[in-house]
Amino acid sequence: MTKYNPKRYRLEEENSHRFYQMPKELFINPKYQKLDSNAKVLYTVLLDRKELSRKNKWVDEYNQIYLIYTRENIAELLGVSVRTVIKVFKQLREAKLIEEEKQGLNKPNRI
Repeated sequence: MTKYNPKRYRLEEENSHRFYQMPKELFINPKYQKLDSNAKVLYTVLLDRKELSRKNKWVDEYNQIYLIYTRENIAELLGVSVRTVIKVFKQLREAKLIEEEKQGLNKPNRI
């Protein structure tokens, strides 16, 4: 008979965890082979962030969703330096996975 172990998941806790879904395309498409792991993880986080944009109705005049996410917040989430985040954003732009629009006046870019 199995003993109770508080470190094991219980049935009611099974759906308590949320997960990021990483697109397989980042691994199988030759276009993205040069992306490092940080870039793939960041892109996955940005895809997930679209849900917040949808809830906040962050859309432009063409009804296209944009993200607002500072480099500092991303660095904190990923546990890396802002400098690393800047480098990773460059990789994602060069791979044409993201575009950015400057807002000016010390506002974060629209992604």
